[in-house]
Formats: sequence, C-alpha cells, structure tokens
Amino acid sequence: MQNTGYHMTRHSASGEQPDLTMFFSLSPDLLCIADTSGIILKTNMAWKDILGYEPETMEGINFLEFIHPSERKQTLAAVRRNLNSAGSIASFENRIQHTEGGYHDLEWRAIRRDKLIYATARDVTERKRAEHSLLLLSKAVEHNPVSVVITDTSGTISYVNEKFTELTGYKPDEAIGENPGILKSGEQDCAFYTDLWNAISSGKSWRGVFHNRKKNGELYWESALIAPILKESGEISNYVAIKEDITLRKSIEDKLRQSNELLNLFFRQSLDGFFFMMLDRPLEWNESTDKDAALDYAFSHQKITRINRAMLDQYGAEEENFIGLTPADFYQHDMEYGKKVWREFFDNGTLHVDTTEKKFDGTPMTIEGDYICLYDEEGRITGHFGVQRDVSFEREVKEKLRESEERFRQLAENIDQIFFLRTEHRMLYVSPAYEKIFGRSCQSLYDNPDSYQEVIHPEDKNEVLRWYTEDKSEYEYRIILPDGSERWIWASTFPVHSSSGDTQRIAGIARDISERKQLEKQLHEVSIRDTLTGLYNRRHLFEILGALIEKVERGEEIFSLAILDIDHFKSINDNYGHVAGDLVLKEFAQILSRSIRGYDTLGRFGGEEFLIVFTGMAQEKAHKMMDRILAAVREMSIPYGEAAISFTFSCGIADSRVCMQQGCDLEKIINEADTKLYRAKRAGRNRIYSS
Repeated sequence: MQNTGYHMTRHSASGEQPDLTMFFSLSPDLLCIADTSGIILKTNMAWKDILGYEPETMEGINFLEFIHPSERKQTLAAVRRNLNSAGSIASFENRIQHTEGGYHDLEWRAIRRDKLIYATARDVTERKRAEHSLLLLSKAVEHNPVSVVITDTSGTISYVNEKFTELTGYKPDEAIGENPGILKSGEQDCAFYTDLWNAISSGKSWRGVFHNRKKNGELYWESALIAPILKESGEISNYVAIKEDITLRKSIEDKLRQSNELLNLFFRQSLDGFFFMMLDRPLEWNESTDKDAALDYAFSHQKITRINRAMLDQYGAEEENFIGLTPADFYQHDMEYGKKVWREFFDNGTLHVDTTEKKFDGTPMTIEGDYICLYDEEGRITGHFGVQRDVSFEREVKEKLRESEERFRQLAENIDQIFFLRTEHRMLYVSPAYEKIFGRSCQSLYDNPDSYQEVIHPEDKNEVLRWYTEDKSEYEYRIILPDGSERWIWASTFPVHSSSGDTQRIAGIARDISERKQLEKQLHEVSIRDTLTGLYNRRHLFEILGALIEKVERGEEIFSLAILDIDHFKSINDNYGHVAGDLVLKEFAQILSRSIRGYDTLGRFGGEEFLIVFTGMAQEKAHKMMDRILAAVREMSIPYGEAAISFTFSCGIADSRVCMQQGCDLEKIINEADTKLYRAKRAGRNRIYSS
C-alpha cells in the first residue's frame, strides 16, 4: 500500500505542472518535491552538481535522513510550524550531507499545495564561511590591542574600535563623522601632515609617530601605519589606520636618553675612576665552557675601551697609556694569579679589589675598586665596568685615627670619670666607669642610649631633660642605684660639629660628686645651725620667714610667730656657771623640738631667746600649744651635779593675718612678737602674750 501511495503521489507530482521538468532542469538551485510526510518524490540535477546525489537515488527517501543529525528536530519543527495550511511559506536553514562526507549549508524556502511540498534550497556554504571569517575579523579588529580607525577619502572618520575609545577617551558616536584632527596636539607642524596626505593619497602606505592629545587634554604618543583601501578598479575607497600607544616606550626611551646623558656626565665629572673593559666578541661562561681556554682568550682580547679623567689622574697617565690594555698587561708579573682572580670574577659576576699598585711614576698607592661583569641578552659576558678610587690618604688618616682612638681608649678606660660619645639615636662609645658609677651595664646604653634616664631621680628628671634640649653644657642631678641608694652626678656635654657646622655627635663627661655634695650639705648645715643647740640659727630663721611672708602676701599661707625668752637666765649663769647655762639652753631646745609639729620651724634667736614658726596655724591655736609647753617646763628640773635647776620662760606671739592688715613685713612681725614678749616679762614673766 505504501509503495502504491508513493507511486501515485510521484505521478501526481510529475504531472501537476507541464513546465516542471524544464524548470527542474534549468534551475541552479536545489529543487525538491516531497509529500507531507517528508518522502522525496522528485529532485533536480543541482543535487548531483552540489551534493553528489543522483536524483533517482533520492526518490522515496525521507529528506530528514540527509540532514545533519543535530538539526533534524528543529528542521521538522520549522516545516510543521509553517506548512500547516496550503499556501504558507516556510523559511529555514540546515546542513545537508555531501555524498563524499562533510556538510553544506543550505537556505530553504518551501510551500505546501494539497498533499505536496515544493521546496527550493540555495547552497550558502561559502557565504557562511565568509560571514564567519568576517565575524572573526570584526572581533579581531574590535578587540585589537591597537587602535583601528577607518576614514573615507576626505578623512572623515567612519569607524573606530574599542581600543581607540579606551586610548583617546572619544566614544564612537563622538569620533565618527569627525576628522582625525580632533586628536591634534599642536606639537607637530603642518609639513608633517602634508607629507602624510601626499603619501596615502598617492596610494602608498605611511608609517610615523603622532604626538596627539586625548579628550581629557592629556598628551600621548602613538606609532601609526596608515594605508589606502583600494576598489577593484584601483581607486581609493577608504583609509585605515593601525595605531599603537607608545607613550610608555617614549617615556622609557627619554629616561634612557637622560640616563645616558647623566652617565656620561657622571663619567666625566666623577672623582672616582671609571673604565670599561670590553671583549671583541661575547664569551660563553657556564658549566660546559672550557674555562681555561676562555680565560686565555679574555686575557688577550678583553681591552680597555673607555676611561675617565679621574682614573687617569690616579695613575698620573693619559688616555693613550690605557686604551687597548688587556688583563695580560696588568698581570704580566703573575699571570697564574691574574687568571685565578679573573676566574673568580667571571664566576661571581662581581669583584672587589683592595690592593697596592704603583702610579706611572712609580709612587705606591692603595686602590679600592668594584668591578661588575656586563652581559648580552643571551647571558654571555661582553666585558666589565669598573669603579676604583685611590684611598691612600684615607687609609693613612684612618690609621692615625685608629692610633689616636687607641690612646684615647686606654685613657678613658682607666679613669674614674665616664666618657661617652653618641648621636641622637645611637651610643657610639661609653667608658667602663659607667658600670661602676651608675650600677648598670655599658651594653644597656648601646642597646638604648637614653636608658640612663631610667635611674635619674624623679625630682630631677624633667630638669635634666630640659637642660639636655637646651644644650646646657653642665648640669648636676641625682640617680637611684639598684640598691635604692642615691648618688649625685655632674655631667658636661658639648656638640661635635662637621665642617659645615652641623652637629654630628655629642661628647660628654660625667663623674660621681656624691662626696662633694655630702660635704656641701654638711657645710650648709653648719652654716644654718646654732653650734650649741643644733637648732636653726638667726640668719637661717630670717631666710625661712622671708619665704613664708612672700607666700602670705600671695595668699598661699598663714603662720604664727612665737619668741621665747628663758626667765632669769642670767641668775642661772651667775649661780651655777656658764656650763650649767649651756646645759639649760640645750635641754630647753630638746623640749621645744619634741613639743612642736614636724613641719614647724624652731631656732635659737640669740642668747636665751628662741623662735618658733607655726606654719598654717593662727595665733589662738599657737597660744594653746605654747601654754602646754610652758606647763611642761614648769614641772621639770634639770639635774646638775647635786643641784636641780628649774626655770620658766616668757613668750610673745604674732599672727601673720593681723600683720598683713597693717602691711606686714619681716621686721614688723618680729617686732610685733617681741613687743608681746616684753609685755609678758613686765607682767611678771612665766606667761604668754598673744594679744
């Protein structure tokens, strides 16, 4: 039944159109008639010409079998979607297999009439390849790392790629329709652009470098190749410019040029000797190299090619004395040693020399130098560059300095004084006496040159730091030793200046002055104490009172002043003798010392008179305290031989507050207390007056 239907349908297809056979034979496109199930009924010879299929071999076969397997479903879907009703046209593309393998791209048009489908297909394989190539080219141009600009023959921009926008800042819609002159910086003259246009308008390519300006005003460099695009007729249709940003390269070239200029300047002006010693060909130097042969070659073919004036002056020579000299010339006295040195030099790539040589006139000199091998891009040795200097004078000075330092060290390490030398942040030297005096290691100062401040007495530290910052040359301060004891230090510092006047170092001397300070303290105590009673003497009492009155005047302090006088003291001397009188004075001093507060002041005012300063106390309270002291004295007696000496005293008290109201000064307050004392005496003695 199926074959009968096929033949009936095929007969219908063959006889439906009288001119169908002629149309099939003349069409260059692929023609096909199939039934609605996809069975091919008729094809033309184009199938053979294009795909290698004889028409009769295709008849009766479903057209899906010729389609690429991955495209069968979508082809069938397209046919069914568009040919559901007669007269509708379906358009689709797919790939059909060639009899020899491979696939051709076909573009289809199909129409349904009754139970037949009429289809025509065009081979678009070449077009597809061209489109693909064009797509790849388009992507290559669009994403090219160089700028691409296309203009018409008048120079109007018609295309720019992404790199152009990235480089110049001009977006395509800002550049297209404009002239490339929007990039001109004004750094290149009209003749430059005239030469460019003359070249490309005559059909030639032009290569050159632009110094252009970006949209943001920034200048940049770019190398360019501009070429005409020709029609088949030979006429110019467009110009294409391929441009590369070389700003970085130009900057590097400029810096390299400047470096070469500086090198030449440095080479000419340097006080150090410079020279180049180059090989006439690069020399391999690796594990596979015959190094003995390579050294033999280097010793005769590596020659001084350039030398500066400073090095010629070192040797007292002229350029012609050095140019062309080889290692063999320098080591002719000991070639074996010379090659040993050169082998080490080539192995390491660098060489440091410190040796004694002779000038051309025979004068010895000490040379210190550094040489470095030069290599080509393949790592082969091309020669070496050398820097050397005559250090004869420096070595002589250094030796004398070493001897001087040794003498200084011997002196510094055998005296009891501390000597130190430091910079702002580093201790250069400190003598061993530091450990004996400060009780700390010298290493602690080398570790931290300011660590000595840790032991300065808290009361002195700020003052010492202030002295130091003010560059005071001498100062004294206390330190606290690890055992808690105190020690007085005298220090003197002075700056060490450079020739330009800058402070380079600070030198200093320090010594222990504790004994002197103790002696000064003892002498001071002697100067302010009464020799008999040990109390403050009259002069020191006046100093204390003077300071207190200044505080009173500033409103910082009040005090009461009591003057005491032993009653009938002359009778004690007359009856018992002056030794007894002295004993009474000393005992009375001890009674008073025990009776007052620790911060009150007690002194012998003269003869049998004593003075007490009650700090921070008004006269009312001072009166009560003196009452207690008088009561205690009345009850006591002082044994003297077989006798017992009893006595009393009279006292006058003055208040600094009352005195201030009257314009107080030292003389007035003493007179005030003295007046009250004599009132107490006139009233019968053995009493206290404060008002």
